[in-house]
Amino acid sequence: MDPLNLLYDQVAAGEAQPPRDYNEYKRMIARARSAARGGDADARLAGVAVLEAINTHWAHSALREFLRDDSPTVRARLLRAAVTAGEAGLGLLRELARDTDPSLALEAVGYLGQVPDRGAASAMRRLLTHDDPRLRAAAAEVLGNIAGPGLVIALQRLVDDDPDAQVRDAAALAARRINGEQPKSDPAPWWQDPDQDTTAWTPAQPIDAPDELPRDAQALAQLLGQVRDTDQMRITEAFAACGESEMRTALRAAQPNKGRDLNVGIAVAARRLGREDWGMPIRRLLLDEDPGVRIAAADTLGAIGKVAAIIPVRDLLSDTIPAVRYAGLRALDQLVNLDELQRYTYLLKDEQDPDVLAMLYTILNPEE
Repeated sequence: MDPLNLLYDQVAAGEAQPPRDYNEYKRMIARARSAARGGDADARLAGVAVLEAINTHWAHSALREFLRDDSPTVRARLLRAAVTAGEAGLGLLRELARDTDPSLALEAVGYLGQVPDRGAASAMRRLLTHDDPRLRAAAAEVLGNIAGPGLVIALQRLVDDDPDAQVRDAAALAARRINGEQPKSDPAPWWQDPDQDTTAWTPAQPIDAPDELPRDAQALAQLLGQVRDTDQMRITEAFAACGESEMRTALRAAQPNKGRDLNVGIAVAARRLGREDWGMPIRRLLLDEDPGVRIAAADTLGAIGKVAAIIPVRDLLSDTIPAVRYAGLRALDQLVNLDELQRYTYLLKDEQDPDVLAMLYTILNPEE
């Protein structure tokens, strides 16, 4: 058996971790997509499990192919994967809230009720007319925390006409919360440790470049990821002097989560050398767990990126780290025109960071 297919089966069974290599886990995602389109129930369950374990933007996108699966068991497994994805799984949960299985839909609504997710308002509004009173009541409860005044009329109809007392009570409470007569609840997302600030990040402190530079291209790239901006050009010139073959060897070594300094250094080198042909490897670095790598990759793609970089950079606007959202917005301003950028600003509708808001205002008001 192909070793990668063997690893796929082990990941699906929870016996191994997915590969970090970009090309390998992309092949795994392709196999999971294939299972969604034509595999038996066991293969589809395995596909969902593998995508849950990979847990990247591309895996989350592939999970959507299981939303209309014929098997309630597969869709229930999909809900578990959506929960594992945390904030990135909210879109899947909104879809699952409309599942044909009321119990599964109710579980999805229960998770949505733990998040102040205004994006769920449309799905919850549709559930106000559901045949199952449990779903009507749960949807009303969620709406009380996220909806605006425009939904009070729909909730009042339930208060006046719904045959189920639990639904009437939930709708009345929701209306009072929307009207400000009663405080809204303060839900805590299940993926956050209440004692941990997930937006906190301190960038690495730069070091002084040594007088004598290493001669190896990979060592130079690692150094480039550590030094001050004022030293970067000297090291970049030494890196380029190593020759094309050595530079590409260092480029191949730069993989997500394989080394912060090397990954940042390769992104800096690509930007300073204007290597548009390095765009694809730099895109992969947007998946790195280190915010500093994601910022460096965004800066580089803003300078050398092409059309294929737009959507991966756009996804940074949903990053939990304000500095990464700032870098993503700055890069998008270089990659797309103002009209296209405005279509993506919905991702920042709840933005509170002053630096990101200032950048957004500057971009959207170029004449001021």
